[in-house]
Amino acid sequence: MKTVLFIVYWLVVAFQSLYSQENFIEGYIVSTKNDTLYGKIDYREWLQNPERIDFLNSNSKITAYSPYDILGFNVSGESYKSATVKTEQSPVNTQELNFSPELILKTKTVFLLNLVDGEKQLFVYHDSLGKEHFYIPTDSGMTLLIYKVYLHSYTKSELFTLNIGRTEPITDIRMENKTYTGQLAKYLEDCQPVFSQLSAVRYTQNDITELFNQYKKSCHPELAIHRIKKITIEFGFVTGISLNSMKFGNNETYAFSKTSYSYFPNIVAGFSIDARLRGNSNKWSIYNEVLVAPYHIEGEYLSYRNNDWYTLHKTEISVPYTRMNNMLRFRYPLKKLFLSVNAGLSTGYGRIRHNSWQKDIKQYSIEKQELETAIRFTDSFDLGFNAGFGCRYRRWSIDARWEKGDGMSTLSALKSHTLRYYFLLGYIF
Repeated sequence: MKTVLFIVYWLVVAFQSLYSQENFIEGYIVSTKNDTLYGKIDYREWLQNPERIDFLNSNSKITAYSPYDILGFNVSGESYKSATVKTEQSPVNTQELNFSPELILKTKTVFLLNLVDGEKQLFVYHDSLGKEHFYIPTDSGMTLLIYKVYLHSYTKSELFTLNIGRTEPITDIRMENKTYTGQLAKYLEDCQPVFSQLSAVRYTQNDITELFNQYKKSCHPELAIHRIKKITIEFGFVTGISLNSMKFGNNETYAFSKTSYSYFPNIVAGFSIDARLRGNSNKWSIYNEVLVAPYHIEGEYLSYRNNDWYTLHKTEISVPYTRMNNMLRFRYPLKKLFLSVNAGLSTGYGRIRHNSWQKDIKQYSIEKQELETAIRFTDSFDLGFNAGFGCRYRRWSIDARWEKGDGMSTLSALKSHTLRYYFLLGYIF
C-alpha cells in the first residue's frame, strides 16, 4: 500500500510540473502596423486553429495575441494570417444532418493556416466542431469555398423511378452542395490542365492541396505548397515502475494456486514510437513501445488443519520479459496539456528464470521441506491486453496503465493470468 501511495504522489508531482511548462520556440508576429517582431511563440501543435497565442519578446515579456491584435504569425514552419471570414456551421455527422440545402453561416475573426502561397493562395480553418473550412483570397476578402452535406427526401415514386434497372437499389439520401468546385475552376481558370481533375476533388486538405500542386506543376512552378504534416512520427524513452501479480485457477494438485499474490514492484525501461495524426478531427495516434519489463512475484499460502498439521506453500516465479505494446491512443488538448487514453495488445517474450514451489511441512513430530518446480509446462510468449490514461506537455509525459496477460502456464489444468500496473515517465526526443 505504501508503494502505491508513493507512486500516486510521484504522479501528482509530475503532473503539476508538466502543467507549469511552456513550449516556446523561435517565431515571429506581424503587428497591425505591418512590423515583423521576432521572438518565441508557445507552439502547441494545434489540432484546431488557435484562438490566441503567447509571444515571448526579447525582454522576456509574455504577451497574448488574438486575431484582432496582429496581422499574423509564423512558427515551426506554419504561417497563420488574421482574417474575418464566414464559417459554415451545419453538422457533419450523418445522424445530425438536416433536409435544408441552405448554408448556416457565421462571421468570425480567426487565424487562418496558409497551405499555398504565391500568385494563388489557399488557407484552412479547423473549427471546434471538427470541420475544415477552406478559403481563397478574392477582391471581397477571404472567400469561403462552399461545401455542405444535407439530406434529401425522395418520394416513393421517385425512388421507384431511380431504381429501375439497378441491381443495387438507391437508398442513400445524402446530398452534397459542391459549389467549391466551380469556385476553384474560376480561381484557377488560367490553367486548363487542372480542369479535368476538378470533379474528383473532395473537400479535404489532401485533395484541394493536391489540386494546387498540379496547378503548380502544369502552369506556375513558383507556387509554394506548404505540406502540413498529417502524420508525425515521434521517438521517445520511457521508464517507470510495474507492479506485478499473478492469478491462477484453483487446482488441488497445485496447492500454491490458491495463493493471493500481492503486487511486486519492478523497474521497467524502453523506447516508444508514436505515429500521430494531425488535424482537429484526427486526435488519434498509433502508439508503440518496446520495454524491458522484468516480471517477478512471490507469495505464500498456508494449508492449515491445526497447529501440528499444516503446510506452508511458498512460490517464487520470475521471467525477464521483453514486451511490445501496440495501442491506439486518443489525445485531447486541455489548456497546456494533452490528456490521453489508450488501449491495445501487449506481447511479451521471455524464458522463465526462477520457478520454485517450496513446501514447509509439519505433521506432528515430522517437519520437512520439499522443493519442486511450480509451473512444469511453460510458454515463452505472454499475449495480453492493456488500457490506460496519461497526460503530456512539451516533451514529457506520464502514463498509468493496467495489463492482463495469458500467463506462462501451458497446462490446461493450471490456468494462469499475469496482472500488471504500469506507472511510466516518458521523454520525446
